[in-house]
Amino acid sequence: MSDRSPGGSLLARAWQALQDFWAPVMRVWRALARRLCPMKRSVLAFLISAGWGLLGMGLLGLALYYAVLPALWPWFLPESQWHGDWVWPAMIGVGMLWSLGFLIARVLNLRLQAR
Repeated sequence: MSDRSPGGSLLARAWQALQDFWAPVMRVWRALARRLCPMKRSVLAFLISAGWGLLGMGLLGLALYYAVLPALWPWFLPESQWHGDWVWPAMIGVGMLWSLGFLIARVLNLRLQAR
């Protein structure tokens, strides 16, 4: 038996299928990289703070809680009164979601500079 077929070898057809699959993905990646290039420091700050939020196991979320506590104390219980399975994931999530502020601030800054 031959591995040749009218469409070419099996390896050549697999390589072409791989290229056909990745070409649109690479176009999107390049467009995203062009948009994020002016925001490289903000993206780096986002990645670092999101990593700290995850790897810190809630310590960043707790620090953020204490940072906003003076302004929001009438609406929130002290953290010593928090109980249940939701507390730790909430602290980790807050620490990770807070880092999106770096990207949002940079986008707003770029739009304001364009005016």
